Amino acid sequence: MKNLKFGLLFLVIIAAVIFFVLPENEKSIQNTVRVGYLPSLAASPLYAGIVNGYFKDENLDVKISEVYSGPELVNALQGKGIDIAFGIVPPLIMARSKGIKIQSIYGATVDGAHVKEHRILLHPDSKIQKGSDLKGKKIAVVAEGTSDYFGLVQYLNKYDLTIDDVDIIKTPHPEMIFAIASKSVDAACSIEPFISIGEIQKKVKVFDFYYPDNPTEIGTYLANESYINNNPEIIRNFSRALNKGIAFSNDHRKLRELLPNLEAHGIKFKLSPEVAEKVTIMEFRNSLSSDGIQDIMNQLINFGDLDSPIDAESCIYKTVEK
Repeated sequence: MKNLKFGLLFLVIIAAVIFFVLPENEKSIQNTVRVGYLPSLAASPLYAGIVNGYFKDENLDVKISEVYSGPELVNALQGKGIDIAFGIVPPLIMARSKGIKIQSIYGATVDGAHVKEHRILLHPDSKIQKGSDLKGKKIAVVAEGTSDYFGLVQYLNKYDLTIDDVDIIKTPHPEMIFAIASKSVDAACSIEPFISIGEIQKKVKVFDFYYPDNPTEIGTYLANESYINNNPEIIRNFSRALNKGIAFSNDHRKLRELLPNLEAHGIKFKLSPEVAEKVTIMEFRNSLSSDGIQDIMNQLINFGDLDSPIDAESCIYKTVEK
C-alpha cells in the first residue's frame, strides 16, 4: 500500500514538472490544418495569421502549400491533399453545380473599379490601344474557370468579341511578366503584386479590365462539407484566427510593413519593400454574401459556363461565430 502511495505521488510530481516546463503553446495539443492557397495579396489575412501567431493562439498548426489556380485548389480538396483552400468563388459555384460538396467557410476578398486588383498587362512597346485590338492576340491566363478568365470574357464582350476570337495561353501568374517581356504573348490577365512588380521593372504597361457596376466578392476559404462536419471546432478556431488576420490586413500600413518579411516565416511570397509600398490592396471581409455569389453565378450563366442556377445560400457554411 505504501509503495502504491509513493508511486502515485511520483506520477503527480512528474505531471507537474511536465506542465510547468513545457512552453505555454505546447500544453494543449495543436490540430494540424493543411491549407492550400493562391500565392497573392488576396491571401494576406492568412499570412498575417501565420506571422503574428493568430493560428497558434487557437491551437492550430497551419501547414501551407502553394497552388496556382482556383480549379486546382478544388481538385486538391477533392483528393484530400489539403483540408482548407484559399481560392475563388467561380470554381466553388461550378463545383457545387456538379455535385461536389464544398462550401465557403470564411472570408471574402473584394475587387472592383474602386480597387482594380486585376488588370490586363501589355508590353511597353505594344500597339494595342483598345479592347477590339485584342482580336487574334495571344493572351496569358492562369487557367480557365478563374476570376481572371471570366473578367477577360466580359471585357471582350464589351467589344463584340468572344473568347474564341483570342488565343488563350495558360500561364502561371509569376511567369506572366517574362511572357510579356519576351513577347511570347501579346497580353496577360494579371493580379497584384505581379502588376506592380512588372511596372517597377519597366517590363509591362497596364492596360484595362472589366469591372461590373458593383464590387465583386472574389476570394474565399473553402472546405469539403465532410471535413466541416467532422471538425466544427477547427473551423471555428480557424475563423477566429482569420478575424484577427482581416483586422490586421485592413490596416494597410501594417500590412505593407509585413509583406517584405513573409519568407522568413516559410511563406513563399516574396515582395520587396518598394513593391509592398506600391501594390493595390483589396478590401477584406469576413464572409461571402449570397448576393455576391448570385452576381457571379449570373455572369457564369450569361456566358454559357453554367447551365442553370444553384442555391447561393448552400455555398456558404453558416458558422456560429465569424
